[in-house]
Amino acid sequence: MLTRWLSAIVGIPLFLGLCLWGREPFGVAVFLIALLGLWELSTAWRKAGIHANLLLLAMGLVLPLYAWTNWLDTGPAMDWTRASRLDALLFAAGAALLIAAIAEVARAARTGELQVGRNLGYGLLGGCWLALFSAIAWLRADTADVRAGLFPHMDAGVARLLVTVFCVWATDSFALFAGWAFGRHKLAPYLSPAKTVEGAIGGFLASVLVGALFGRLFLGQPILGSLIGAIAGVLGQLGDLFKSSLKREVGIKDFGSIIPGHGGALDRFDSLLFVAPVACLLFSVVR
Repeated sequence: MLTRWLSAIVGIPLFLGLCLWGREPFGVAVFLIALLGLWELSTAWRKAGIHANLLLLAMGLVLPLYAWTNWLDTGPAMDWTRASRLDALLFAAGAALLIAAIAEVARAARTGELQVGRNLGYGLLGGCWLALFSAIAWLRADTADVRAGLFPHMDAGVARLLVTVFCVWATDSFALFAGWAFGRHKLAPYLSPAKTVEGAIGGFLASVLVGALFGRLFLGQPILGSLIGAIAGVLGQLGDLFKSSLKREVGIKDFGSIIPGHGGALDRFDSLLFVAPVACLLFSVVR
């Protein structure tokens, strides 16, 4: 537990510093974390005898890369509409799937290892999971002033990202504390034996309250903050259980060890990966 707190003391200011520095440095950092996640995932699966298709895994980095370069919004110096860029993205994804399928068939014919569906399935699963990192960068992408709350000149992207992240942190922290203090009933014993129903409820309630508080401070919209808190309180915990299920499937404790007390990049960002895409959608509807 002490190691976890020491890592948080170092990691939280670093994360906040990158967030405040600008969307380009933050986008670079998110892409590098996604790249680390690809290495962690492929390493864990390879040790378990799972040869996930690397092309499909790597395709999961395309959206974080786009979020870094902001290509979907401003793009390179080309006269492309947003629709044509999205068409190109869909074409690239389809081509990658076709190439990956051909490669797996050729590999099976050469080696006799009949794991075509398994390799493609795990590659696609991992690629989709890694692609969710893009939502974290897109939350930070908006540079307009909020003009609300107690920090009227804060970038909208910073405000939205901070509200979302604080809700996720509140969910994780208070679920742990509530489970330790009041936990009696197991939430998902086959996936994560330490999690309890009482802890999950405590994490959800704390997330809603923290969302209301920081929604008021940063956005001037406590109700919107509460909605983000409710999303984090549910999807954040589902994201954690999803990660736990993948780890138990291959018999590992953590995906990595780069963050002492927390594990790897996927272990640390599991909850946020499930919350950020829905938060992006909500913020795009409620301005």
